[in-house]
Order: sequence, then C-alpha cells, then structure tokens
Amino acid sequence: ADKLLVLSTMCMFVALKELPAYVFIIILCRELAVDGLRLVASTQDVVIAASNYGKYKTTLQMIALIFYFTNNAPFGTFPIKQIIMALALIMTIISGVDYFIKNKSALKGA
Repeated sequence: ADKLLVLSTMCMFVALKELPAYVFIIILCRELAVDGLRLVASTQDVVIAASNYGKYKTTLQMIALIFYFTNNAPFGTFPIKQIIMALALIMTIISGVDYFIKNKSALKGA
C-alpha cells in the first residue's frame, strides 16, 4: 500500500511539473525490480524481508512528498523538498542494489 501511495503521488507531481520524470522513473523501476526479485525468490520458498535501507528509502520519500504538498513550508524558498527527494533517490538506488547483492543466489536458481 505504501508503494502505491508514494508512486501515485509522485506521478501527480510529475504531471504538475513539480517533480522531474526521471526521479519517478528510477523509483518505479527499482520497485518493479525488487518486486520481481521477491517473486523469483518466492518460487524457491525464499522470503526477502524488508531491509533497513528500504525502510529509510520509504521514510525519505514520504517526508519529501510532505514538503511537495506543503510547497516547502516552513522553509520558504529553501529547496528542502528537492534536497530530501535527492536523498530519497540516492537511498532508492542504494537499497535496490543492496537487495540484489544480498539475494543474488535467488537469481541463480531462476
């Protein structure tokens, strides 16, 4: 449910030209890739639990979206929403790579 909430909200901000489309695309691709990895692992009776990196990623994404909704309040012109979204994007990539490194054995059996 949190993925749907985050991705649909990001899609809205892309449509409003508040969020660059590449941010949404990278985050969407990571989510699809990790979900695919989990699906492949499940065929081998392996459960891939959420990592701390994934939890940090989701937290940063949600905090950034709050600032997008509030238009940087109370920070005014300081680009806090862009900074936190940049951190969320970096954490998105790190967590995605982490999932694949830690679970590469699931791909070998596929």
